[in-house]
Amino acid sequence: MVKIWNHKTGEFLRNLFGHQGPIWSIAHIPGTTYIISGGDDSTIKLWDYQTGELKQTFIGHTLSVNNVIAIRGTDYIASASCDQSIKVWDFRKGILYRSLQGHTNYVYGLVAIPDSGLLASGSQDKTIKI
Repeated sequence: MVKIWNHKTGEFLRNLFGHQGPIWSIAHIPGTTYIISGGDDSTIKLWDYQTGELKQTFIGHTLSVNNVIAIRGTDYIASASCDQSIKVWDFRKGILYRSLQGHTNYVYGLVAIPDSGLLASGSQDKTIKI
């Protein structure tokens, strides 16, 4: 489960239930009340952290989702997985935009390079791909 906290007061606000296993990554989508989470159940979930509502579940990975990120200034989020892929999703339309292949082992690291349209990924295959 995802827990929402007020870091200024230490107050616990709510639990977000929905994943069927451990959660490995959480990210905020700037300019929204949304967060995304990725976990061992191979899904990415889009939540409204203010209401606790699960807005969308993105299905497409075949193994654990290790990392999720928001791509600033766009409607895209991206995920990295043990299935050796990176997937880019349109979170407003709820669809898979692009699947990126090229790693030969689990993908753990993922970052969007600001204002470039580029992603960088790091894998257990000992490579960083841009």
